[in-house]
Amino acid sequence: MTHLLYHLVDVLDLCGPVAIRWMYPIERYMKTLKTYVRNMARPKGSMAERYIRDECFDFITEYLQRFEVV
Repeated sequence: MTHLLYHLVDVLDLCGPVAIRWMYPIERYMKTLKTYVRNMARPKGSMAERYIRDECFDFITEYLQRFEVV
């Protein structure tokens, strides 16, 4: 087990703190992208369409919030 600690110290020296290499936020975003898939025959296309649709909706809602509703 002492040999393992030696390698962990080397990795820490090379890569820095563990928070920089932490994969949890990326894994959560990948889960979000997986929910965008509706057509299993073409998953990349349906993911891209859904992502663009969400980006458009976000832009429109931010744009419309600048104006007063009468």
